[in-house]
Amino acid sequence: MKYFNVKNINQDICIFTDFDGTLVPFKKNPDKVVLPKSEQLLIKKLSSKIKGFIFVTGRTAADIKKRIGILSDFKIVASHGLESPLLTASQKHTFRKQTKELYYLYKKEKNNMDSKILIQNKIYSVCINFRNCAVSEKSSIIKNIKNIFLEKFC
Repeated sequence: MKYFNVKNINQDICIFTDFDGTLVPFKKNPDKVVLPKSEQLLIKKLSSKIKGFIFVTGRTAADIKKRIGILSDFKIVASHGLESPLLTASQKHTFRKQTKELYYLYKKEKNNMDSKILIQNKIYSVCINFRNCAVSEKSSIIKNIKNIFLEKFC
């Protein structure tokens, strides 16, 4: 964020930004990530000069709000876009049910896969993070994950 010159910014823009890996660095433990107060203040100042500042994240809305401090009232597109007012209650229920089933299947199968992967239940989706895996291990893990999905839903 130090690269923005807030005084000279075009007022007709809207900024959409990811959180992890963009506003904050990736951490081994994603639950310990918080946007520093100095960055919160800079974003707040920037947002007063433009049309909008929107967080787009794979995290849930409740989770991201805990991590952005004074910016928790900003617009948030969460859960990879699935946590949205555009979805009906029925669609949300279906996504949640299928996600929960898939999450537990993947967790059960994780013992047969690489223990370095991180499997997270994102309420509306399952996130499988490979950041601690060797590149050579990824293709076999992806194949196992794909097979579990196909057996369950196809």
